[in-house]
Amino acid sequence: MLELYANSVRHGFLLPERTASATERAATGVDIFVIPGVQAPVQFFRVPTRASITSPPTEALVIAAHHPRVHGAELTHLAQLVSARFPDKPLVFTSEVRVGYCRALATIPDVQLAAVVALVQVACGWDESNPIVVEIGGETFAITWRHVDHIWRATVATCEAPRSR
Repeated sequence: MLELYANSVRHGFLLPERTASATERAATGVDIFVIPGVQAPVQFFRVPTRASITSPPTEALVIAAHHPRVHGAELTHLAQLVSARFPDKPLVFTSEVRVGYCRALATIPDVQLAAVVALVQVACGWDESNPIVVEIGGETFAITWRHVDHIWRATVATCEAPRSR
């Protein structure tokens, strides 16, 4: 069982060069990064997590590749572009999202990234399922996030993958 802590989730968009001026980007109040080569706007989430309350944060990026759906060569290309822009951040791409469940692909899949995906689902997707099941890197995790004293606290356990619909 793993415990993980997070204070916030920020969201934003990865945009093609032609879509946003500096003024438009500043006026939105969300994180916007222009990445040459991105074909269409893609939503992403920045999630700083800590292994303990006192440890330094590690920020991961969750990229919404499930809507509009990005897959195959297009996903590989997007991963290369985003990795070049954020070389020291772990990346995770949501490939399927439904109530209580997420499937994700990651540059280095691990339990902490599974927890980050679940936090985005809870905090930004308004999913009140308990737990959120996340499949990542061939493993499946049941993740429960609680918001206590202005801090998100996760409990993570391994579980079996849900049956296909």
